[in-house]
Parts: sequence; structure tokens; C-alpha cells
Amino acid sequence: MHYKEENVAIAHKIPAHLIACVIWHIPDQHLREETYFDAVKDGILYLHHKTQRADRL
Repeated sequence: MHYKEENVAIAHKIPAHLIACVIWHIPDQHLREETYFDAVKDGILYLHHKTQRADRL
């Protein structure tokens, strides 16, 4: 299998609505990076930080 197909195969198992809901909860300032990679990384870090329990920080 081609690497590109492997990377996309897992995405087909994630409903688009779930992805849209997750992105909706990321403030715009975390999505205004210069590259898509940086925007996704910043968004994931934001969500990770917001979902951590205070006693684990």
C-alpha cells in the first residue's frame, strides 16, 4: 500500500461530523498559523491543554 493511502485509510473511519465538532471548539487564533501543519498542531495542543485535569498539570 502506498504511504499516502495508509495515511488516508484511517481518516475514512472518522466521521466528518466528529472532525467538524472538534475544530469548532478551537478558537480562531489557534488556527491562524502560516501552514496547515502548524495550525493543526496548535489546535491539538490547545485541546489537549483544555482537557487536562487540574490535578494532573
